[in-house]
Amino acid sequence: KTKGDFTINDEGNELTFNGWEPDSTDTAEVHFTFQLSIAPDFTGDITATLTGKGVDEEIEAVVGTAVAPVTVEATKTDAIIDYRHTTIGDITITEAEAGVLEKGKKFALEIENLEFDDDPTVEVVSGDLKLKNVEVNDAGQLEMTIDSESAKEPAVIKITNCELYMERNIPAGEYALKLVATDTIDSDELSGTKWTDTSYNDL
Repeated sequence: KTKGDFTINDEGNELTFNGWEPDSTDTAEVHFTFQLSIAPDFTGDITATLTGKGVDEEIEAVVGTAVAPVTVEATKTDAIIDYRHTTIGDITITEAEAGVLEKGKKFALEIENLEFDDDPTVEVVSGDLKLKNVEVNDAGQLEMTIDSESAKEPAVIKITNCELYMERNIPAGEYALKLVATDTIDSDELSGTKWTDTSYNDL
């Protein structure tokens, strides 16, 4: 057993022990369980570093690995800017594992500074996931909702017959394709555990 307090910095990525000491001279172990919030664009090893006056040298340990829940691949094509309606290549969305895209969740594809035009062909070519409400919304995003999630194997969604509405005043160059969440979250719907300065509170 140990005694003492701890604080968490404003960024939420540093935990400081204040005056912690064992209740006896025996070797002590301290166990922590953390809930981590991972940036949407981060993948790779999650490393924790132990440092301070009681540590001779910094100690690092990999405590987890962040992987992208889905990957998006697109066939790169050349488009003539002055054409109002331009056909682009196929787009493929692949789950990292079955069930990542949960039932009822809504997401969309968007292209930087451009808009999808008309409704392309969207089909699940692998897995038993089902989609509904597939359409181009008012923001020019290709939006879809998970009607039932994949149960046995990761889903592969293929989008074909895509057209973009091209503004004549955009510069030539490359434009990023993004997968974005379109669900909104009400604060009253949040649940889980929240850390404060010296303790944690159930919401």
